[in-house]
Amino acid sequence: MEEKENNDSQILNSLKHLDFFISEISKIEPFFNGKDLKQNQTLVLGLLERLKYGSLHLKSVLSSESINSLEFSAGLTARALLLDQLIGLNLYRLTEIARVKGQLEAEMEQNTEDFCEKHLADGFHSTIVYVEQAQTFGFITFEEKKSLYNELVRKYGYYFEEYSGNGAKLNVRTEKPDDNKTLFKKLANDSVLAPVAKIYDSYQYYSKYDHFSLLYFHLTREPLTKRLENLYACIEGFIAYEAALCLMLAVFSKKEIPEVEQPLLGSFKYYMEYADKILRN
Repeated sequence: MEEKENNDSQILNSLKHLDFFISEISKIEPFFNGKDLKQNQTLVLGLLERLKYGSLHLKSVLSSESINSLEFSAGLTARALLLDQLIGLNLYRLTEIARVKGQLEAEMEQNTEDFCEKHLADGFHSTIVYVEQAQTFGFITFEEKKSLYNELVRKYGYYFEEYSGNGAKLNVRTEKPDDNKTLFKKLANDSVLAPVAKIYDSYQYYSKYDHFSLLYFHLTREPLTKRLENLYACIEGFIAYEAALCLMLAVFSKKEIPEVEQPLLGSFKYYMEYADKILRN
């Protein structure tokens, strides 16, 4: 009985956090509608959007009477959000390096823009590999490949090396971003952010949900209470992560969209106060 009451309490707390994310992110997004965004703003807003949509799904799972069978899909969502968190916290690490070293604002901007460009362009690398293979195996014609590449260049030309439009293989102008292992190591080696690198434990845990192996059977058949404890911890960890995203968005936007700086800094303060209350309880 006591275990059930404790679990019910944890579900209610997690639902409260998820509602908090959904509500607060929804207040931020309208400030940027129709604006010409830099890459660092685009990446942070994308991470916030994914946290909002992921929270909506996690909320539906935790509110369902079928929570036992739906927990698997919650794990897949958590895994995606944890990888986002590794990316977002590494971007935050760059802003902290800039602050500690007293870097010029232009240098910090360039470093964060370079980081964000690699992550924003990441999907192009695998897309090009697949398109080339698809033509080789006869799934698409050369003309179809040429049309696909020309459409990519038309929409996202900035991210590619100069292209003649003749159907030759496209080349992304940046190298691939750091993989999840490298993102983890960079956090773990940071004197300030090392404690949050422990989210990689949860990322590895939920990766067993995403990638089939014998460990999938092992983890998904553990008691529901144990599986949900992992999920509750992930959700609570998203609070400080969202705060960091808001702080970065304020820094990245203060020149181009000055009217958002104070609301975002206010949100950052609100999140930190919210997190502090949770820690005290």
